[in-house]
Amino acid sequence: MQIGERIKKIRTFRHLTQSELGTMLGFTDSFAKQRISQYESGYRLPKGKTILTLANALNCNPINFEEAKNLGSLEKSMTELFWLEELLGNNFVIFPLNNYFDKQDSRHIYGFVNEYTYSETVPPIAIAIKYNELNRQMYEWALRYQELQQHLISFEEYFEWKINWPKTCEGESGQFTPEFQWRKSPNSN
Repeated sequence: MQIGERIKKIRTFRHLTQSELGTMLGFTDSFAKQRISQYESGYRLPKGKTILTLANALNCNPINFEEAKNLGSLEKSMTELFWLEELLGNNFVIFPLNNYFDKQDSRHIYGFVNEYTYSETVPPIAIAIKYNELNRQMYEWALRYQELQQHLISFEEYFEWKINWPKTCEGESGQFTPEFQWRKSPNSN
């Protein structure tokens, strides 16, 4: 998803008009809507201090508006995957793999697809990455995704978790207090 589309998605999530957001960024009333429209259409890209001001106004992490080349590999990977999920919607599924121990099996990883419920002609592809920190972050993401599917958290909480990541991280078993409180209710967990 392009940066302009991200701006629009978060702006509408925050129930702001283009004019309201533009004014929050310091543009005059007559120019505010036009500048945000230019950002959202991709005609212009926010840069530097404007990215920080935009993120502050939208109450989200500025990494959502950074070009991927400006991010570290972990931030880049996670942010791009979050936005890929937004683009693909229900066609994107994240889940943790289950461990098993079998000395006779030389495969490191294997998975299954339920052909009864999966209607595509080509089975999906899974990618396993040997990068512990990325796996930790993706595992927590899988937990948030499961909470959403089980209606333990709302879509709003889930989206809030993603757009403020990594300040929303709680760890694999909730051992950390997030810097940014994304849950509407402390008992949502």
